[in-house]
Amino acid sequence: MLAMKTTLLSTAVLSGLSSLTSALPTLPTLTTCTPIISPFLLITTTTPNCGPSTTMPNVSAISVYDPAHSTTLNLRTILPGYNSLPNFTLADGTLQTISFGPFGLKPQLYNATGGTSNQPLGFQAAASPVGRLGLSMGYLLANNDDDSEGWTLCKDSYGETVITWQGTDPSCQHTYVQATNTAPY
Repeated sequence: MLAMKTTLLSTAVLSGLSSLTSALPTLPTLTTCTPIISPFLLITTTTPNCGPSTTMPNVSAISVYDPAHSTTLNLRTILPGYNSLPNFTLADGTLQTISFGPFGLKPQLYNATGGTSNQPLGFQAAASPVGRLGLSMGYLLANNDDDSEGWTLCKDSYGETVITWQGTDPSCQHTYVQATNTAPY
């Protein structure tokens, strides 16, 4: 008789615990980000979450852009059909890439000029002081000590969509700039 009461009690306790645990909210599954290997590509997306670049919402590849044969290159979004994408590295807080200079001069090392409010992220073929750029959480391009929220996509005077820090033009849209080792399309 005692064994039967113990079994009934155990069954009741287990049933109660099962009901309690099924009523608890489920925790979100944590995504493990693949570590970014340098050199890397850059993309824009509407999410700060990591994942395969091919599955990111509103994803765009980024290429360097020479507006009007300027000595300063900008970063612009580029649609599928590109021949190649630039590789980037980070050194002492400075984002770097190798690109051809104005009028197709030989390839040169270009250093980011830093994220200045309401200005495109520019690159110049000149020595750069220690910069303020980095990869927050290992993949989000960040400015000013880990701030990845200020990047915007803005139309420039040529109609190109360029990466701008804290753009204020009505054409500007908030974006996240992410480092990735795979092309988005």
